[in-house]
Amino acid sequence: MTSVDDSSLWSNFSWPEALKAGSEMSGMPFSGNYDFIETTMHWPFTHMVPPAEMALDCASCHASNSRLAGLPGIYMPGHSGNLWLFAIFWHITTGEWRQYVPTRNGLFAVIRYYLIGTFTGEAHPYRKTTRAKHNPLQRLAYLFFKLMITPIIWLSGLLYLFYNDWPATLSGALELETVALAHNAAAFAMLIFIIALVYMATMGPTLTSLIKSMVTGYEDLEEHR
Repeated sequence: MTSVDDSSLWSNFSWPEALKAGSEMSGMPFSGNYDFIETTMHWPFTHMVPPAEMALDCASCHASNSRLAGLPGIYMPGHSGNLWLFAIFWHITTGEWRQYVPTRNGLFAVIRYYLIGTFTGEAHPYRKTTRAKHNPLQRLAYLFFKLMITPIIWLSGLLYLFYNDWPATLSGALELETVALAHNAAAFAMLIFIIALVYMATMGPTLTSLIKSMVTGYEDLEEHR
């Protein structure tokens, strides 16, 4: 994954070249063919450090000024680059961006379930798969969050923060009140999104079953029971 030259994935962003270089380094043949499979990792929150009060928090390593600052030869999200750019890169290269492609297939059935069915004991109309983890309503919600709410909050927040440094052309074309209204609107949308997300996290087979899967990273899908 990393190296001192341009043969590593994070240097050339080319899977074939990186895999070829890695195979040559390890003395193993490389056919030129490769594919991706979905894997699951289980990480203890304490990073295996006893006692718990001595455990490292995320920023202890995943930050530019962390305890790993200045350590060469490694790549770590948040430490070695922009986490947002890494997330975008990961979604594109793994194909996970397809999870957010909106669809109308089954959308109204899911909406009806959340409005009525969940209170009458109906079964959820959507069945998850590894290639389609989000139901149609979730796809729309997450897509709106990623493409609308988050960019508006970041952009308006930065404009608000650096208002005194606006160039004359920007000051003449944009009013601070407009930026403030956009930022507040996006903040309220974020609040609604979080409230809805927390509420829907309690709508599994039991009150905490979905929350448990967020903590453990494992969910027992209905078709596998």
